[in-house]
Amino acid sequence: MTKTSRFNYIKRGLVGVCAATMLTGLCAGTAFADQSATKIYTLDTSAAQISVTVPTGNAGASLNAAGALTLPDLVLTNESLAPVYISKVEVSGVNTSINLLTEADYTDATKGAVNNATKISMAADGKSIDLGAFKATGGATIQEADAVTIAGNSGKATLSATASMKNFTGSILGQSTLDFMTVSFTVAPTTA
Repeated sequence: MTKTSRFNYIKRGLVGVCAATMLTGLCAGTAFADQSATKIYTLDTSAAQISVTVPTGNAGASLNAAGALTLPDLVLTNESLAPVYISKVEVSGVNTSINLLTEADYTDATKGAVNNATKISMAADGKSIDLGAFKATGGATIQEADAVTIAGNSGKATLSATASMKNFTGSILGQSTLDFMTVSFTVAPTTA
């Protein structure tokens, strides 16, 4: 049997303590944990709101002897950053002497037989707006897929009208001018 000196016991103890310290350092969590921070950025979009110039004021229309109505083109300019579409149209203030009809009703033998029957459609980029369909109280909405779209950054949409009247009465023919109707457009940002 070997005699172990007191110094050897101390050495073994130190080795044991060092080994225990190393194991603890490897197995335990670090004294200083990784730190991470999250920064939330809030975007102020107030300067990027929808801004579309829609014609206002009176737009003169004229009627020729054959019953064709001529209305000036309406140009809508989108000053917004993103594209928009015409999401709603409202026709109001139609003169009581005029019967604004949908194009289908205008061509129908019975429905189109009313006095001063009128049809007006406005078109841009292959999309058409039948104004007779939008004279209900509060107007009507248009699905985005069927709507006229206006590009952003000064994009323009020119709405050209095709219109006619028939079955004239003295209430129309006896006046040189008359207030005809008011058309209001609402736009919304595209979702695509």
